[in-house]
Amino acid sequence: MFGLLVMLMTACNLNSGGLSVTVKKTDERYEFKATYPDRKTAKVNDYLKKAFKNEDSALFVQVEGGKEVMLANGTTFYIRSNPGIIELELLKQKNTPVGYHYFEELIEGIRDVLK
Repeated sequence: MFGLLVMLMTACNLNSGGLSVTVKKTDERYEFKATYPDRKTAKVNDYLKKAFKNEDSALFVQVEGGKEVMLANGTTFYIRSNPGIIELELLKQKNTPVGYHYFEELIEGIRDVLK
């Protein structure tokens, strides 16, 4: 019984300051949401600056709050970022297969940064 209690308390502590990632894919949209410790916010922002620089160097100034983004390659998506949380949403009807692939790579890059 004591061991179970210790495991439960440990799981609660990991979740309270840990990482949570949600991905939803439907016929209409692709959604990504991650919550993470605030200390990783700078790493996420640095990754986004580098990722967007190849497409549109002036694009990423600050995405705190939220906005729709349209890159030079035609990829269009919505991004909302605040310390400890990032949400991205791509509407498939607004994007080509190239844009969808770019979005998938962007999400994988964010996941790698958060590990």
